[in-house]
Amino acid sequence: MVCFLHIFLKKFEDMENRKMNKLIKVILFAMLLLVTAVPAAFATPYVVAGDSIYLNSWNSLDQSGIMNYTVSGGGKQFNIGTFCIQDNVDINANTWYTVGNVSDIVGWRNSTPDYNPSVAGEGPLNSRVNWLYAQYETGVFGPTGLGNQSNQSDFQNLLWYLQGEDTYNSSNGKWYSTIGTTFSTSSAWYKDYINNYASASAANPSGQWGTEVLNIVDSKGVIAQNQLVYQPVPEPSTLLMSGAGLLGLLLIRRGGAIKNLPVYRKLRARKES
Repeated sequence: MVCFLHIFLKKFEDMENRKMNKLIKVILFAMLLLVTAVPAAFATPYVVAGDSIYLNSWNSLDQSGIMNYTVSGGGKQFNIGTFCIQDNVDINANTWYTVGNVSDIVGWRNSTPDYNPSVAGEGPLNSRVNWLYAQYETGVFGPTGLGNQSNQSDFQNLLWYLQGEDTYNSSNGKWYSTIGTTFSTSSAWYKDYINNYASASAANPSGQWGTEVLNIVDSKGVIAQNQLVYQPVPEPSTLLMSGAGLLGLLLIRRGGAIKNLPVYRKLRARKES
């Protein structure tokens, strides 16, 4: 009888192993699909090159606050609220523009060089701007922190300052944008938020927090005011780790189900005795 049970259990385990092998293959294939589907599966809706973009409104206090856009393209249409990253380039409301590129470059012109190094602020997006805007988009500053136009203006001017677009006035200790707005590094607002960048930078030396630049052009291909957008993409390694964890849980669960069978426990007990 024991021999019969042993043979039966062996056959049962072989059958379960074949099923498990098929299950593992299915899970591994699903993990591969997850990785190759990024950013499509996790980036909807995202702004991409070729989309049309339309400025609906902006902060009327001094034209340096939240700018509200409609984005259309690829069968999608949605609205975004953002801040610009060029104080020396204009963009007009009620006009359709094209997203020429989505990059980490301010002033991208689809040519060589990709930006004009002689223009203040043009070049790679400053890592502090990358971090600061990500904090805004993830709710650190809003809605109470940037709930009024004055705070929005301060935030916008801080972005310009960090990107190196402002000019310092030694007589009053303030930084001026090209449109005449000011920002002071002695303000409590600046100290409260920017001082947190040091620890954030140490934790993430890559300087990437998901902020990108919308390089916008008009109908003639002339550069228009670049805008910021928060579009983080899950890393493939994160997806693989999640999938591996799921696979491990399934293996443990299936293996545990077999070992908990009464006949399995009895047979093991006889072998060990």
